[in-house]
Amino acid sequence: MRRYLALLMCALSLAVSMSGSLGRAQAEVLAGNAAVPSVVNAAGAPRIAGMGFLVGVNYVGHADRSWAMWQDGKFDAGLIERDLIQAREAGAQVVRIFVDDALRKDLTAGRWNKLDAVLASARRVGVKLIVTFYDYREDNLSTLAATDQAIAQRYVNETAILAYDLKNEPHYQDLAIGQYPGQAPPLQGDALIRQYGERMSQSAAQTWRQGEGKNLVPSRFSAREAYIYANNYKLYLEFLSNAAMWTAARDYKVSTLDYIDSGDSAKWQTMLGVLDDTLGAWVNTQVAAIRQVDPGRPITVGYSDPILAKLSSNRNLDFVSLHRYPDTTNNSVQGTFRLLNNLRFNFSDRPVVYEEFGFSNNTIDPAIGSLYETAVLLQLLNDGLAGGMKWMLFDVAGGYNPRENNFGIYRTDGSAKPIALAMRSLSAYLARNHQPAGQLSASGEGTNVQYVYRAPDALMVGGQPYRSDAITVDGDAPLQVFVNWAGASIELSSTVSATVQLNVTKLLGRSPGTAALTLKKDGTDETRQVTSNGDWVKIGLAGGSFYNLTLPRTAADARIEIVWPQENKSVSEASRANIAAYVFEAGSMVSLSQSLSAPVRLWRSVNNGVEEQVAVGQKTGRTVGGRQFPAWEFNDLDVSAAQDPQSKLYFRVSVDGLDTHGNIWSHGADARTYFPQQDQPTGLLPSVPQQVDGKIEIVWPKGGMSVDQADKANIGVMVFGRGSLDAVPTNFDKPVKLWRALNNQPAELVGVGTRVVRSAVGLSYPIWEFNDVDVSAAKDPLNKYYFRVTIDGIDAASNIWSHGADARTYFPQQDVPVGVSQ
Repeated sequence: MRRYLALLMCALSLAVSMSGSLGRAQAEVLAGNAAVPSVVNAAGAPRIAGMGFLVGVNYVGHADRSWAMWQDGKFDAGLIERDLIQAREAGAQVVRIFVDDALRKDLTAGRWNKLDAVLASARRVGVKLIVTFYDYREDNLSTLAATDQAIAQRYVNETAILAYDLKNEPHYQDLAIGQYPGQAPPLQGDALIRQYGERMSQSAAQTWRQGEGKNLVPSRFSAREAYIYANNYKLYLEFLSNAAMWTAARDYKVSTLDYIDSGDSAKWQTMLGVLDDTLGAWVNTQVAAIRQVDPGRPITVGYSDPILAKLSSNRNLDFVSLHRYPDTTNNSVQGTFRLLNNLRFNFSDRPVVYEEFGFSNNTIDPAIGSLYETAVLLQLLNDGLAGGMKWMLFDVAGGYNPRENNFGIYRTDGSAKPIALAMRSLSAYLARNHQPAGQLSASGEGTNVQYVYRAPDALMVGGQPYRSDAITVDGDAPLQVFVNWAGASIELSSTVSATVQLNVTKLLGRSPGTAALTLKKDGTDETRQVTSNGDWVKIGLAGGSFYNLTLPRTAADARIEIVWPQENKSVSEASRANIAAYVFEAGSMVSLSQSLSAPVRLWRSVNNGVEEQVAVGQKTGRTVGGRQFPAWEFNDLDVSAAQDPQSKLYFRVSVDGLDTHGNIWSHGADARTYFPQQDQPTGLLPSVPQQVDGKIEIVWPKGGMSVDQADKANIGVMVFGRGSLDAVPTNFDKPVKLWRALNNQPAELVGVGTRVVRSAVGLSYPIWEFNDVDVSAAKDPLNKYYFRVTIDGIDAASNIWSHGADARTYFPQQDVPVGVSQ
C-alpha cells in the first residue's frame, strides 16, 4: 500500500482511468474478486529458510511520522526501537521496512547511521526485518542495482535481516519504461506489434502521448519508443479486457490467473512471454547484484499485481509475495485466496507470503476487523502458504485518507486493537508447534463472520460461543478465544471477557486431580488457584490477558541426542565420549524449560549387566530455529569397554522426581544382545529387599524364527537382590513392567509380567513372563528394539536387551523441540 494510493497506482489502475469505463468485468479482474476456493491442508509446505509460518507486520514509522521516519528531524532510533518492541508484543516475528527516498540519499552519501541503528534495535528486540529496497521512483536499473548491492554488501553478515524485497508493488509501467543495462528488453521492442498488428499509428501515438498518455510516456522516449510503448500498452489492455470477459462469463468463480492457465488465453501467450522476459531482465539485474555479495539472503518482490507475480521469471526469487486488500464480502476475501493458492500451485517449490493485508477500521469495528484478519492468517496456515504480514503497525495520525489512516494494529495513542492479542496468541501457539495440523471452518460475513480452527493441540474460536466434549467457550460477541495445550500445560487468551471450560483429561491425557491448580496470568507472578470438577476446569478470562494453567508435572521423556567419541575416533578406538540429552514433556516434543532444576542423570549398562549411574548432567542452553531450550551435557565419559568388539554399552537418562522414559542409545561395534547364559539363582532372599536388579534373561522369537522373520516373542525376567544372584522370594508381589523403545524413540510400556514359580538347583523362585510381545518392526533390518524393566514400589535397576539385525544406534537426526513449556 502507498501513502497516496490514487496517485501511486501504476499501469493497471491507470488503465481504468485512461480507457474510460471498463465496467464490472475488468474492475473485478483488477480487484481480484472471485469465488471461494477449495481448502487444502498442505502439511510440509515450503517455508522461508529459518522460519516457520511467518507472522509479521509492515512498518512505515510511528503514528505521527508515517512515511517520514527516515527524514532528518524525524528519525528517532529510540522511538523506532520502542515500536519494534510493540510489534514483537503483538506477535510479529518479522517487520517489513522500506528504503524511501530520504534514506536512499543518506546511503548514497555514505551515511549509514540510521539504518545501522534500526538493525541494531531489531537484534536487541528479537525481530527479523524484511528490507524493501526502493519505494520511490527510479527508472535506471543500474542505479538501483548499485544501491541494492551496497546495502547487501554492508549487511552481508547481519542476522537481523531475514530477506530483501526488491520493490514495493512494481507494475507494468515499471517494466515498460525502465532503463535496462545492455540491450533493451522485449517489451520495449516491436515484436508484439509484428505479432498482433498495429493498434495505433505513429501519428496517432504522438497525439496520444501529448494527451491521454502524457503521464505514462517518459519525456526521454523518442517518437519511435513512444509509438512502441503506446501499441504494447493497448495490447496489454486488450488482454485484461479478454480476461475480464472470461471471468465474467464464469460468474467470477475464477480469476485472471485461471484465465492465464486456460487454453482460452492461447492467443496471448506471446504477449505474456514478452512480459515475462522483460520482468526477468528487471528482476535479474537487481538479484545478480545482490547475490554477487550476499548469495545466501532470501529475495522477493512485493507484488500487488497478481499477473506479474505469476510469471515464471519469479523463479529467480526465493519466495513469492502478494499484496491484496479485499473487502469483507466472502467473494472478495476468498477471491484473494484463489489468487494466493494459484501462486502456491504455480510455485510449489517456493514459499508464498501474503506480504500485505488488512481491513481498515475507518468503517469496520476493530473487533470485526480482527476477526477477519485472524481468519486470514489461519486460512493461510490452513492452505499451506508461508505466512502473512499485517498492514500496518500504527494508525496514521493526520493523514488525508481516512481509510488508509486506520489499518494499524495500534491506534495513534498506542493502545492495542484486538488484532494485537490475536496475532500474539497465534504466534505463541506456532512457537510451540511448528507443524500444526489443524482445519479452519468459517461462515458468515460482515458483522456476522465466524471461524473455528481445530487442531489436535489447539482451538481458536472467533465470533461465536463454542461447545465440544473437551472445551466450551462463552462470552460476548464478537469474541476471540485461543487455547493450546502440550505436555502438562494449557495456554489461554481472549480478546474480551470470556468463560472457558476445559476437559483436562481429554486435552492432556491425564486427570487434573483434586488438588488446586495454579493459573498464571500474563507471565507474571500473579496467580490464582483453580479447582477442578472431575475432569473439568472452569476459568474466567479477562480480555487482553494471557493465562497458563499447569498441572503438577509427574513424568518426562529424556532423549539422548548424541554420543560423540572424542577426537572423532571410531568406536573401536575411542576411550572417552561426550553425550548430550534433551528433556521433553511426556509424550510430546515440547522441551522442558530452563527452570527445571532437578538433577538429570546418565545411566550405563555393559553387555547384559544391570545399569549404573555414571554422571549427573551439566545444564546448558541451546537455540534451534529461534527457540531457546535447555540441554544436559555429560562429558569425558569412559567408553573404553566398547573397544572390544564383543562388548557394547547402553545409555539412558533419568530426571529426579519424574517418571522418566526416554530412548536407549547403544554404543558398540555390534550392539546386539546375543543369547547369553541365563542366570541361575545362587540363593533365595528370606524377605523383600530394599533394592533389586530386574534382569531380562531371554527374548525368544516364537516358533524359533530369526529376528528378520519373527512377529512375536516371549520374554522372561528374573529379579535379584541388588548386586547379587539371590532371587527374591516367591511372595514378591510388586508389579514388574516391561518397556520397549523402538530405534531412537522413548520407551513405551509393553505390559505387566505374569509371575510364575520355577524350581531349579534346589530352589523355588519367581520369574515374570511377557508372552506374545510384538517385535515385528525388527524384521526391517533398519529397526531395532531395546527392552528394559521397571518394578513399582522399589528401587530397581535393569539390564538392556537389544533385539534387531543391527542394534547399533546410528547418528540420528537430532530432535528439534516444537515448543518450550512454562
